[in-house]
Amino acid sequence: MATTAQDLQSTAAPSPTSGARRYPSRHPDVVAFREAVVALAASIPDSDDARHHAADAGRRLVVLGDAGDADALRLLLRPDPSVPAVAWTVACYQIGDLTPSALRDFADPVEAVTTLVHCGEASHLAAELVASTDDGLRWTSVIRTGDLLRFQLLGSATCVADAQGTRLAAAEREWEAQLLRWAVGDEPAPEDVPGLPAVAVAASGEAQAAPAPNVLEALVEQVLSTLRTAERPPEPPAPEILDRLAAIEGRLDDITRALDGLRRDNRQLALASWWQRVPRLAALRATFELHIRGDAPARPVGHAAAIDTTAND
Repeated sequence: MATTAQDLQSTAAPSPTSGARRYPSRHPDVVAFREAVVALAASIPDSDDARHHAADAGRRLVVLGDAGDADALRLLLRPDPSVPAVAWTVACYQIGDLTPSALRDFADPVEAVTTLVHCGEASHLAAELVASTDDGLRWTSVIRTGDLLRFQLLGSATCVADAQGTRLAAAEREWEAQLLRWAVGDEPAPEDVPGLPAVAVAASGEAQAAPAPNVLEALVEQVLSTLRTAERPPEPPAPEILDRLAAIEGRLDDITRALDGLRRDNRQLALASWWQRVPRLAALRATFELHIRGDAPARPVGHAAAIDTTAND
């Protein structure tokens, strides 16, 4: 049986005073999307991990779109999480196009996601889902290449705002706070009905008063400050790196032994060259070597006697 948007909502009854419905944050695909986006934010840009998490988040959006869950998509695909009024545009591209071949605007995020996946034109091999606000934010939140969808974090590379950049900076702060809430598993406040008081709904379905906004902001800022200044522990090296280091160390040992041998050879060559440059020393050396080996000729007796006579005089 197909899952409907109503099935994805909590069975808890809404507060009769607020009129707000509970945000379906406990639905597995919503939780999985949030976890994938948090992991994407923690990954090195353009790494294999980042591409994996971006594709995972894109798949979760497709599931929510197939389920017709407009409420979840409306909350997840906002350039600024604090601004509920958003419109969506799907831009399709053919091979080699630098400008869109087709643009379609939507007020319903389900229709936008469905069109992003299947626009009906086989020649449109790429597409983008752009979420826009009335005050000028334009965020390319999802891109499609062939059949692969990837979610994109909001930032200067994916979002266009006013020339001063103040609007984008404000949206980035809101997204930073939202990512923190998702990372720690906090239940976001419902925002389905603008202008009505927000309530925090417990797992039991009982409505509770939401904390004061300034308390939440202070808590978020405190945790964010801690995360910014926290020092990440060093990651242990991968086994293949350890193997390469061992091989390099062995090679260095071989080089060290070879250098030692060269030093010894150089000393011997230098000594031999020194003896050759001094002929008298070379002759003495040859004589010493003969005496050491016992091959030196005996001295003439007459010569020895002459020496002795001279000594006596």
